[in-house]
Amino acid sequence: MEFEDIYLQYKDDVHRFVSKLCDYQEAMADDITQETFLKAYINISTFQGKSSVKTWLFTIAKNTFLSEIRKKKYDDVFVGDLTLFEHNHDDNFDVMAKKELLEITLSLIFELPHNMQEVFLARIYSEDSYEKIASDLGISTSSAKVLVFRARKKIKNKLKEEYGYDL
Repeated sequence: MEFEDIYLQYKDDVHRFVSKLCDYQEAMADDITQETFLKAYINISTFQGKSSVKTWLFTIAKNTFLSEIRKKKYDDVFVGDLTLFEHNHDDNFDVMAKKELLEITLSLIFELPHNMQEVFLARIYSEDSYEKIASDLGISTSSAKVLVFRARKKIKNKLKEEYGYDL
């Protein structure tokens, strides 16, 4: 597959994924999406095919997003609508509390085992069905559902036990 085909096939998915990470801040999402495809183009020869191209691009996008946050290039990064859990958070959270919760939650997501992290991020950010995610990752649909359930449970437990958030 030519890189142009990869770009055309996945640019919207990657942009949607990044936009959600960035709380739909278009300038930031555009920058990170562009950087993601630049990195993918430069490193296409290192793609081993152990995951789908989409998963590989999402991993590059996630790492690019985190790198940008660490550089503090974007001071106002805040994902207020992070849909990790089935219910909405109390509206009484102020912006700083939400930002702290987001940063903690993202760090917990990236501490999950790789297969669990892949399925969880794909489910949260790609808007794909469990069937599509399972197909992309070469696992059963029930495995995808179980991994997402376990990821949510691990994150909720750690948030409660280590940080005092009861969600």
